[in-house]
Amino acid sequence: LVSSAHLSGGGIAYAVEDFVEYINLLLTQRILKGDTAVIDLDNPVPTVFAEVNFTQKQATGKYVCSICGYIYDPDENDGTAFEDLPDDWKCPRCKQGKDKFNPA
Repeated sequence: LVSSAHLSGGGIAYAVEDFVEYINLLLTQRILKGDTAVIDLDNPVPTVFAEVNFTQKQATGKYVCSICGYIYDPDENDGTAFEDLPDDWKCPRCKQGKDKFNPA
């Protein structure tokens, strides 16, 4: 049926994965009943996803190094926000600057 793909980015990966699982379940139920599985993309089946705002991200305060994958977590660094680190701060793993980090 439909295969699940893991995507990156604040929560959207889980929503996509859950949606794929939901579609797989619908198709499996229809196939087991002997129905023809047709999905009308212009008139989708109402789901809980209609209530989810996919454009809204929840800030975690964590940042990920795009070079080595190190995760800066303020909770593990005396509560210091990434933005409050000095401009010359370096990744403890690969020694790259703050400009190589992205919000998690």
